[in-house]
Amino acid sequence: MIIKPQLSRRITNWLALRKALGLTQNSFGHFIGLSQKSIWELETGRQQAISHNTERSLRAFLRQPKVQRLLIEAGVKHPYPEDIT
Repeated sequence: MIIKPQLSRRITNWLALRKALGLTQNSFGHFIGLSQKSIWELETGRQQAISHNTERSLRAFLRQPKVQRLLIEAGVKHPYPEDIT
């Protein structure tokens, strides 16, 4: 029996999110546990979703006050508004 991981498609504009944070694809991937190639694939639409494990890492990263402030300053909507402190 093959079990497929659950995937999240909540974020639609990965490029805007990364640019708002002032990060390279490599550094953004490092913070959330993805490769630079995976970030590129998300930004270009070649990959449409992330695993729930990656989503947990992303949410933890986005909970940081400095990260939240950068998103607000850039006018980028937080993908998980329920996590804003």
